[in-house]
Amino acid sequence: MITARILKITDGDTLQIEIPKLSLRLDFVDAFETKGIERELGLKAKAWMEQQLSVGDEIQIDPKHFDIYGRLIATVFEDGENINGKMLKEGVAEVYSPSNHNNGKLD
Repeated sequence: MITARILKITDGDTLQIEIPKLSLRLDFVDAFETKGIERELGLKAKAWMEQQLSVGDEIQIDPKHFDIYGRLIATVFEDGENINGKMLKEGVAEVYSPSNHNNGKLD
């Protein structure tokens, strides 16, 4: 586990963290984007994340790997609570897999 400080909440499944400044994407989580036709749902996911975590909070991360965009893929914990799992359990996002990724399109 690594401890990091949140610099920015980019959207529902992406945070900017300090170790050094690095983009982190939640492992197994696919939140709607905050642009395009998904905007309304994406803003709801971001607002949910902002209710859970705040800029300046210290979080614990369990890093997995880097994606093709250079983002660290990780499971995020705050005070021992798995934020990735909570987001999925509360229905704010879907489980991410390349086969179900909607690429900006709603079915």
